[in-house]
Amino acid sequence: MFKFCPFSGVDIPSPEQRDRGGVAQLKDQVSTCVQKYLKGVSSEPSIYEGCIFTMTPDEDPILDTHPSYPNIAIGAGFSGHGFKLSPVVGKLLSQLVQGIPPSFDMEPFKIKRFI
Repeated sequence: MFKFCPFSGVDIPSPEQRDRGGVAQLKDQVSTCVQKYLKGVSSEPSIYEGCIFTMTPDEDPILDTHPSYPNIAIGAGFSGHGFKLSPVVGKLLSQLVQGIPPSFDMEPFKIKRFI
């Protein structure tokens, strides 16, 4: 068993409606891609479940401290990539709240992009 999905989807108004709208089209896209690139693998899913992830308007996460409360770290909008980035994100956020200069340039991830 493996997970296969497009990095796209439909906007939903609430988590309870994650399996509404566009599901048939997404299933067709996945099936077509599996048929084309994974020869010998059934293109019919054994399990189909929609997933939800949050994205910022520019598709880059926010890694910053709260503008008014620097002891509050914000790590959000990872568009489904947060889990695999968690070691470095944890390090950077802990550096921010401790007042330690971050190990990486944080400018592209600052919350001021949106406020």
